[in-house]
Amino acid sequence: MRARGRAIGIAVTVLAMAGLTACTAAEDQPAFLTGEQTEQDRLPADADFDDLQASSTRYLGEDSHGDAYYAALRANGSGRDDTCLVMFDGEKWAAGCAASLPIAVSNGLVKATLYASDADVLGNGEAVGDHVRVIPDGS
Repeated sequence: MRARGRAIGIAVTVLAMAGLTACTAAEDQPAFLTGEQTEQDRLPADADFDDLQASSTRYLGEDSHGDAYYAALRANGSGRDDTCLVMFDGEKWAAGCAASLPIAVSNGLVKATLYASDADVLGNGEAVGDHVRVIPDGS
């Protein structure tokens, strides 16, 4: 009976630790990556990013030139996922990932920067949604 109680105690401890780990990982994600994924959040089939977690992609908005911006997660092997900014200019895709924000991506014409907070999206250029600022490349 004593061994059975110990086994149950160990199982409860392991499950509680797993629950805390899951909460911590979810809390570490930027707010724009939380919530239910919608159809608009999914990358088109022709976007070939095998290393991105398909269920994590979120549509962030479109700039005045029609370029679309998405955020996503990518496993990096350290136990904490990288955040990625993905941009599509109508013909080509560009992406950049990092363990922390901000993240900048360029397609040669514009440079887009992904910020954790909408308060950071200040300065020259154009705000796309609450978390992306776009400026002409070279600025």
